[in-house]
Amino acid sequence: MSCLQTVAQADRLFPYSRWNSQLPALAKQYKQGNPVPHVLLRDFLEPEVGSAVAEEFPAHNTDAWTQYKHHNENKLGMAKRELFPSGLGEVTDELNSP
Repeated sequence: MSCLQTVAQADRLFPYSRWNSQLPALAKQYKQGNPVPHVLLRDFLEPEVGSAVAEEFPAHNTDAWTQYKHHNENKLGMAKRELFPSGLGEVTDELNSP
């Protein structure tokens, strides 16, 4: 796969070109966040990518999930990357990349 194909694939999953053009304004917004520095990225993912990932998201009653239950928490987690559906896995990998 060429570098251009890799960039195009990454941009399909996460709109780098859109967000990169806004970095100076976002950095300023982050620094001015109250009561703590923060920024809200509306439409963080392209709507069609978000919808596709939501549609394939595994049901909570499958064996893929690990339940963490304690007096302070009751949550499910999926730590085994190989159990992620393909689209969710691609987005997760991209968001965890440099």
